[in-house]
Amino acid sequence: MFTNFEFKTGEAQAFHLNARNDVDGIGLPLGNVDAAPFGSSSRLKSWIDMAAVSRYRQGPYSLEPGDPGLLETIGVLEHEMGHQWLAYARYKADGVQYDDLLGKDESHWSYLLDSDASFLYGADWHDNGDGTFTAAHVKRRYSALDL
Repeated sequence: MFTNFEFKTGEAQAFHLNARNDVDGIGLPLGNVDAAPFGSSSRLKSWIDMAAVSRYRQGPYSLEPGDPGLLETIGVLEHEMGHQWLAYARYKADGVQYDDLLGKDESHWSYLLDSDASFLYGADWHDNGDGTFTAAHVKRRYSALDL
């Protein structure tokens, strides 16, 4: 949803509200929240609020087909869609659970993770061959890890 009025969203450009999760093993609990206020008591999975449409009429965003800024706008939407299933995973080693794959709010990948430039952060890290690494790309795709 895009609104025609501005409102405070903190640091976020847009946001995702989870209404239902029926997928096991992704790091989110199974279950539903009350989605009736959104007009759906049984089918709505989530609500994506892109905030004021005016935010996307100025750089680096765009709403114009063919404008490179449109890819930035679509990237925000893809990021928010990803929150339905992505970037909650933890892993166990020797019976201990770790969350070091996660970053901001434990609902994004760590910026240090080689996520192949996932929309949910991390980066596409390239080895410079001298003990250093360069983040070649960020926020470009749903990575193999995401998929």
